[in-house]
Amino acid sequence: MSDAVEVSDKSLAYRFFQDIALDLSRRELKFPTFLDAALRVRLVVSRHEASSNEVAQAVRGEPLLSARVVSMANSVAVNPSGKSVTDLKSAVLMIGHNSVRSLAASLAIAQIAQAKALEPFADECRRVWEHSMEVGALAFVLARRRGGVDPEEALFAGLVHYLGHFYLLYRATQFPEMMEGDRDEQHALIREWHPGIGAGLLQNLKMSERIVRAVDEHELRGAPVTEPLTQILMLADRCSTKHGMAPPPEHARNDSEEPVEGLDEESARALLDEAGEEVRSLLSVLRGAKPPEKRPASKP
Repeated sequence: MSDAVEVSDKSLAYRFFQDIALDLSRRELKFPTFLDAALRVRLVVSRHEASSNEVAQAVRGEPLLSARVVSMANSVAVNPSGKSVTDLKSAVLMIGHNSVRSLAASLAIAQIAQAKALEPFADECRRVWEHSMEVGALAFVLARRRGGVDPEEALFAGLVHYLGHFYLLYRATQFPEMMEGDRDEQHALIREWHPGIGAGLLQNLKMSERIVRAVDEHELRGAPVTEPLTQILMLADRCSTKHGMAPPPEHARNDSEEPVEGLDEESARALLDEAGEEVRSLLSVLRGAKPPEKRPASKP
């Protein structure tokens, strides 16, 4: 933990995280519009016997999600042939059930970023949202080009890997002392704890152990990581142009380490440059429902 955190009010930090730990242990997720659409769709998609008709029917209840599913089915990343897909059932068949789940999550994260309760952190929420969308797209393309990891699972892991950051920002608004305290110390706390909190949230939502572990470990430094999904997520996170959301330089990985066998960060960046059109097309889909621009302060 950074020096800034060490000198902060330990009793406040203790009470803050104790309260969150109680939330998680009781499965009481205090979060605005918490993954509402994503959960409804996930309940259908997670059933192995669910047909494409059933998934399409679940998606039809969410107009924005419907549009995004069709858009993804027509993206270069998924449909390089360019053959137009116009109906929802065909789009679901084209992109697969797990990608539908990921798109539902991307919409939910956009809703969280726009939540009224998070207005004090509007700029930071936008940065976290943009970073999450980009890491999801990069993880999908890396997994697809590299192999060994399900691209749809990598996409979902990338989209939700900063969920703990959103949650901690929201919970900070419930603690007046946190809001009134030093923002640098507050950010240091969030930076230090968001992977573990995000993993706890996803575990409560009964996500797969691979995704929970990847989110929990994606910022580990100096420790061997063997799970392929975690490795891909780490690389995608480091290759993101919004990498400023990541830990400060003193926590950075030694450049001599290779988190993925045969694919270091430099090689990953080259691979992503080569697949630039795929990345851009997928990002365009994921950013289809942008959070609104921050309104300028009204003049007195």
